[in-house]
Amino acid sequence: MVIVGDSLEEGVDKIGALAGELGLLGVPAFLFHEGNNPVAAFAFQQIAKLTRGAYCRFDAASAKTLKELLAAVAVYAAGGRLALEDLAKRQGGEALRLVHQVKGR
Repeated sequence: MVIVGDSLEEGVDKIGALAGELGLLGVPAFLFHEGNNPVAAFAFQQIAKLTRGAYCRFDAASAKTLKELLAAVAVYAAGGRLALEDLAKRQGGEALRLVHQVKGR
């Protein structure tokens, strides 16, 4: 599951409970946060933690960063953690940000 956003309107507790259920089902969430909203940052980080996914912030002016993050998630979805590690070794960049968070999961 991939979420790209700049804020969170739902209650953090409700979202956290749902994220916990996704985590139990083995569904990792990758949350890409545009901006500096502290409530969204906290909630997105907790969702990533509960689902064994990853959280990364990016700047609204950096379409390249988001493109790299989404490409890395596609590699992970197709080939798992080992494929993501291979991508991170070959290309570095944003894949490294993700691999450090999903490593060992």
